Amino acid sequence: MYQFQESLPKLPLPKLSDTCARYIEMVTPLLSDTELERTKTAVREFQQGSGVELQKQLEMIDRSTNTNYLQQFKEETYLEMRSSQLNMRSTGVASPVLTTSKYSFTRIVAIIIFNTLQFHLKIKYRELEPDRDVFQRNKPPLCMAQYDNLFGSARIPGIKCDSFQRAKNSEHIVVIRRDTFYVLKLLPGDTLPSVEAVAQQIDWILENTHPGELPVGVLTSLPREQWATVRSYLTNLDAENACSLELLDSALFVVCLDEITPPDLERLARTAFTGDGARNRWFDKPIRLVFNSEGQFAVTIEHSNVDGYPVARLISEVNRELEPLEESLTSSSSVELEPPQRLCWKLDRTLKEEVAQALTDAERLSEQIQMGIIIFDEFGSDFIQQHGLIADAVFLLSLQIAYTRLHGKITTSAWQAVHNRTFRYGRHDYALVVTPESVELIQAFTEGASDEVRYRTLKRAVNAHLWRVFNTKNGQGVVMHLYALYNLARYKGSSVLDIFQDKTFEEVILDPSFSASALSNKMGVEIACPSPCRDYGIGYVIDRNKITFAVTSKHLQPEDFIALVKQCLSEIGKLLIEQRHPDSNIRIHSSPQ
Repeated sequence: MYQFQESLPKLPLPKLSDTCARYIEMVTPLLSDTELERTKTAVREFQQGSGVELQKQLEMIDRSTNTNYLQQFKEETYLEMRSSQLNMRSTGVASPVLTTSKYSFTRIVAIIIFNTLQFHLKIKYRELEPDRDVFQRNKPPLCMAQYDNLFGSARIPGIKCDSFQRAKNSEHIVVIRRDTFYVLKLLPGDTLPSVEAVAQQIDWILENTHPGELPVGVLTSLPREQWATVRSYLTNLDAENACSLELLDSALFVVCLDEITPPDLERLARTAFTGDGARNRWFDKPIRLVFNSEGQFAVTIEHSNVDGYPVARLISEVNRELEPLEESLTSSSSVELEPPQRLCWKLDRTLKEEVAQALTDAERLSEQIQMGIIIFDEFGSDFIQQHGLIADAVFLLSLQIAYTRLHGKITTSAWQAVHNRTFRYGRHDYALVVTPESVELIQAFTEGASDEVRYRTLKRAVNAHLWRVFNTKNGQGVVMHLYALYNLARYKGSSVLDIFQDKTFEEVILDPSFSASALSNKMGVEIACPSPCRDYGIGYVIDRNKITFAVTSKHLQPEDFIALVKQCLSEIGKLLIEQRHPDSNIRIHSSPQ
């Protein structure tokens, strides 16, 4: 698992002059002449003045750490967030593999739990094959450090900043049903149980859990400083509360058995992401498996120490049937499991009032998120690659065209999450995907240009997009470098510099219009958090013959945007066919209306 880790290069710290030059290049097509001149002045003064000292401090940080200059800033960015964590996470929904037409609900849950325990043991004993960047020709190995944060860890609330805690040698998980918490000790001595034994424990929980339990888990949806205070009060009120919290913090992961209706994937995606009003949840765990009554499941991610890529691999490896050898081994397991242990809570009037208020607040927060999920099945990556283009770039360009058509203006900033795990302890950066070439493409598609012009500008825009992503993936991104400089200046308590007060910096670096991220095509769909974006959070999965994407927003209805994205994709598909085969009668598949 770690055989390549030490040979991976360290994430480079870009030169200040390079980042400033790239920043100006990136914002130029977005600004008027007056705005651009103001931004150039602020950047020039920063580069020649206070930015020099801040860059030197970043260089000192970089030389003094085994990780990289961004690591601490990234962790603190997440852990310092004081708002509720209810809608501040991503969710991956697994494509159904195990179905109730073949297996019972409890066996599906038991198989997924068993596979997840196996995955944990592969990490613990360093048996997991290293990830590789399959999009590069030589498929270089990727950093595996994040996998150690998946299991047995917890985010602990603090007044000013949360902390990340990891337990050693944890042997139990926690299952939540009807807001009742159970400890299942499934790995005594790291020995796997049989699937049947796990299924029996799930059956017992289903049969013996009745409605009416006070939803203590909703407290984890409170603003973080408030939850820190309430948690301290809860801990000190009774020893049983302290014990329950310790068992939750140290659990390998949490399983939520929901009763949401209708039990379909879209409803599962919505409730897994928004937390169903924070019922039947514990938001402080990095990994939660959320099941509906059909055995379909989603994985929600707390991002302070884990990005989406390790979770995508988790889903792809656990969302499967058992192999014959595994069936034989698990059936012969001699592990005797202890009965499920119900966690107890002692609550006084003060805590009951906190729970009631937290429920009200959580329901309000859940209702703030608007979400739309769509499967575009006219084509996928195969069709786009046949025309010499890259599907990922085409989709991001379609988003930009759709945004302009809907809002009547070119977006001032759009991010694409890009991993930089080819570097040791690399996580992710953001590529600013609005380029001069994409602006030309938007104009061609919105101003009635000929198909020949559209096709030519599309190819140029794809190449420009790929170059922007390439630079970001190779440690020359602009967003996180400027963000680190901004945070360093903020921590020093110095007066706010002109570059950071500039409207362009706020809109491009701190408050983009939308952010898009993609994960494995073995997932059903990814739900991306809209924060910190002004308008939309977009998660997408590109398969060979379809594109599945979800759009979330805190204040906009996503349906119109989704309809325009579909329209743009269809137009591009028809354009590619006509330009490659101008006399052909070939048609891409159209979905029935």
